[in-house]
Amino acid sequence: MNIQENRQFIIDQLRNGIFVFHYRKKNGKLRKARGTTCPDLIPKRYHPKGTGNLPKGDIIPYFDIDRYHWRCFRLHRVTSYYPQSSEHGK
Repeated sequence: MNIQENRQFIIDQLRNGIFVFHYRKKNGKLRKARGTTCPDLIPKRYHPKGTGNLPKGDIIPYFDIDRYHWRCFRLHRVTSYYPQSSEHGK
């Protein structure tokens, strides 16, 4: 999978449910994330108020299901990911 296909795959996974992945933070530490961009899984008070357009390049925003906070990561820092979860909000 090339970089653009990988980016689109991750964006699609985030849009369709809870996506579990690991990425390396800027400080070098590894973060395990359970995130989504699916509006049905994000409490209304946390819905984005912007244009809905994703940033260009390799930055991908997501809503952290465990911490109830918006975060972002750089695509090239993803170290692994797992098949789509059927948990939907758990």
